[in-house]
Amino acid sequence: MRRYELLEELGRGAFGAVWRARLIGRGAFSREVAIKLLHSSVTEHEHGAELLARLRDEARLLGLLRHRAIVAGVELVHFEEGWAVVLELVEGADLGEFVSRGVPVSVVWEIVAEVASGLRCALDTPGLDGKPLLVQHRDIKPQNLRVTAGGEVKILDLGIARAEFAAREAETQAVRYGTLGYMSPER
Repeated sequence: MRRYELLEELGRGAFGAVWRARLIGRGAFSREVAIKLLHSSVTEHEHGAELLARLRDEARLLGLLRHRAIVAGVELVHFEEGWAVVLELVEGADLGEFVSRGVPVSVVWEIVAEVASGLRCALDTPGLDGKPLLVQHRDIKPQNLRVTAGGEVKILDLGIARAEFAAREAETQAVRYGTLGYMSPER
């Protein structure tokens, strides 16, 4: 039986928080993970059902996507505090912080290539029906790209991603989501 111990809040938004946590399993198994937890009060919000659907969709997508540049999903869980998606813990700096340290342009291009490879994988990965998921992240920005101390880059936060899969709950097709300064011009 898995159990989670919340250790430290890493960030907070209007509808939830991300925590550093410890996954405790059988046989003294232990591993640090990140937990993206929706506040239990979200269900009372006028868009609560949509927010919960997005979280579940994000968990399902991360369960299907496998790429070194995409944060790994562990599982979708329900706590007393609300629904949560358990993720690989990615320590490091967001891309903006990383670049502000004065890194060579060649390193930035390597990061761009790795992010592009991850996004391509998200487009091409087949869903359970064998058809490509055609995932569009819709919020690629420096804050959603984390660079580890070892130089790896990870794409984070697929909470507003659009994808073609049968189990999708959230209605994302006709709605504009993302960060204005990073949206494509046609959106």
